[in-house]
Amino acid sequence: FTTQEKLKKELNLEWDQISPRLQKLIQKNLVTQKGNLFHLHLENPKMTVPPGTKITQPIVNQPYNFAARIGRKFSKNQIEKIAKAAFGQDFTIRSMCEVSLPVHVIEVLNPDNSVQTTWWNALTGERIDNKGFPGL
Repeated sequence: FTTQEKLKKELNLEWDQISPRLQKLIQKNLVTQKGNLFHLHLENPKMTVPPGTKITQPIVNQPYNFAARIGRKFSKNQIEKIAKAAFGQDFTIRSMCEVSLPVHVIEVLNPDNSVQTTWWNALTGERIDNKGFPGL
């Protein structure tokens, strides 16, 4: 809880500047008022699940001048050997082409100064699990 005087002192503003903004917050139910006391509605919320952002649309691609390409992890012979081991000796490769997947790397600085890194498929906008890509 806080009073008008504390708000004026903490914000270093006059009451006529604070009042319209505070009334908008009260209308949006973000602040409650009891007499001359104001209370932040969401102060110390108890959440069982931390809030998260879900991306429902693909990430927008924009040209980026500092893109980097990660080198190949496996040679063509290694891939052919693994495919034959999985599908048997009758397996034959008719044609081969190299495909590069554009990936967005997003690094977020957390409040504790740790960095959370995520990888996103730039074509579909889906998150990539980096466990399958140890080089990422």
